[in-house]
Amino acid sequence: MVTGLRNSSFSPVIPFLAAPASEEGARESLRDPARLEESEPSDADGRARASPLAVREEDLTPQEAQDVRQLEIRDQQVRRHEQAHLAVAGSYAISAPAYQYVTGPDGKRYAVAGEVSISTSPEATPEETLKKAQVIRRAALAPGDPSPQDRRIAAAAARLEAQARRELAEQKAEEAAQAEETKTSQEEVRAGPGAAREEEPSRPPLNRILAELIRATREAPVGQILDLIG
Repeated sequence: MVTGLRNSSFSPVIPFLAAPASEEGARESLRDPARLEESEPSDADGRARASPLAVREEDLTPQEAQDVRQLEIRDQQVRRHEQAHLAVAGSYAISAPAYQYVTGPDGKRYAVAGEVSISTSPEATPEETLKKAQVIRRAALAPGDPSPQDRRIAAAAARLEAQARRELAEQKAEEAAQAEETKTSQEEVRAGPGAAREEEPSRPPLNRILAELIRATREAPVGQILDLIG
């Protein structure tokens, strides 16, 4: 039995951290990364979500406007990253991408981290487990910038794939041995009980042996006749 991995999830690259606005009287800055908002399922439209406290772009300071542009880029990167995982994982994905958000200076919420949970338990047969491990490995490395966590999952999937291959080879070898044993038994039954015995070598006729003995005694000297007869 293949030892399966526990359910894991793909994580993106390290969450983006934007520098807070430093001007006096500046509006609310980016949150401390230790206080990221809880993960939530993907937005239906896949875009940053606005809050009731949204601020008009023209009301932002230059630093805040720069922070917003960086957050917009980060939001798009995170969503592309997780969608790449999801597209390859297919039916093995447990859920849609879940994201962690920060609220930008403009009052909108931007995704800065995310994950796609995927089933990594072994399947019923080595063939099915092999196929699953290959999909997991491809899904982990699907983004153009796989994170360290993604690479760890890909490595674990490769080990699961190798174990499945070993089990599959052992299963096929056992099936081949059983098939050969069955074939041999069937051939013995068709041939009958005496087929396995080796044929005894043929012996020369008795009269030919006697004729050679007589001829030898006639040709041999008298002193050797007793030896031939004895």
